[in-house]
Amino acid sequence: MIYTSGKQELLKGIINSGLLLHLYNNNVDLKEVESASEFIQPLGFKQRFLYSTFWDVEKETAYIEEDLFFDTAVGEVYGYFITVNNHLLWAERFKDAPLVIANRGDKIKFDITLVMKECL
Repeated sequence: MIYTSGKQELLKGIINSGLLLHLYNNNVDLKEVESASEFIQPLGFKQRFLYSTFWDVEKETAYIEEDLFFDTAVGEVYGYFITVNNHLLWAERFKDAPLVIANRGDKIKFDITLVMKECL
């Protein structure tokens, strides 16, 4: 059994590990992806740190809101992926993918939620 305090500590360990947020603009099946190198990252978007101070951690959930503003058009964006030390941790496709970033000043807003569950 993992206790609530243990779940919180595990989540804090993950969000304090130096998570990097990337976007991808290739239409991939996430079930088939095994490494970050399989994603094509849009030109004009630089990966960014997900600083631990911006996450909210409650019981077994960690949550962060992301507002990304673009300095240039990057075309279609299908989703995001998270890495740490060049290792792919997880990826998610946007609900309304692809999102089109056609102009300077375009914005994407989305939430990232981690939930610690029991594995039996």
